[in-house]
Order: sequence, then C-alpha cells, then structure tokens
Amino acid sequence: MDFVRNVLGTPVPKVLAWNSKAQDNPVGAEYIIMEKAQGIELEKIWPSMNIKNRLALVENIAGFQKAWTSISFKRFGSLYYANDLDESSESEPLYVDANGIDTIDERFAIGPSTGREMVDNGRATVQFDRGPCKIHVF
Repeated sequence: MDFVRNVLGTPVPKVLAWNSKAQDNPVGAEYIIMEKAQGIELEKIWPSMNIKNRLALVENIAGFQKAWTSISFKRFGSLYYANDLDESSESEPLYVDANGIDTIDERFAIGPSTGREMVDNGRATVQFDRGPCKIHVF
C-alpha cells in the first residue's frame, strides 16, 4: 500500500500498523490495520450518475491503471519492505520506470510470492521455491 500510495500516486488508505511475522507478535497472526476508506460504493451511485460524471470517473480509474502499468518489476514475487525480509537485493534495481530507467528503492524488495495460487489446495505445506525469481525477457 505504501508503494502504491507514495511511488505510484494512488490514493489508498494509509496503513497504520502491520506485522508480517505471526510468531513474533501477541496476536499470533499476520495483520494489517489501515484507515477506513471514505466514500460510497460505486454500484450504489453508478445508475444515478450522468454520462459526464461517469466518463470523468472512468478516466480517473484509467489514470490509476496507467500508473500501475508504467513500471515493470525486475523480479517475480511479492512486494515487501526490505527490512521485513531476511535477505534482500537492495543494490539491485527494483523496477524499470516509465522512461525505461532501472530504479533502486532501498525501502522495498521483492520476496517470496504470497499469491493464492501458491497456498490454496494444500500448497502452503509443500516446500518449493516461492521466489523471488528473476524475470528474463526473451
């Protein structure tokens, strides 16, 4: 969320507290506590919006998507704060920006993937490499 908010300029709720190490906190689980997102669900107001407001909203959303796709990460995995990983590749570029420039950001690192495809259907107990993996472009 911090990366999306501060690097990509997307207005997302601020994270107030988190812990990614279940064994090291009194809750006994990973957690994220964040601000409540203000507003109304789009499905509730879309039918009553005029075409001009709908277009403005869609253009706004497209702007966010453009920012999200303007960078390419150099590794496959999940995005972490570098301090939360046992190992990180701080001296290696994290991503390529919209201008094709390799960018190092020592606050963040790519670590093991936490995607559902890696843990669903009993896969969480299977020992295999969850990354990070270098991305090779052919």
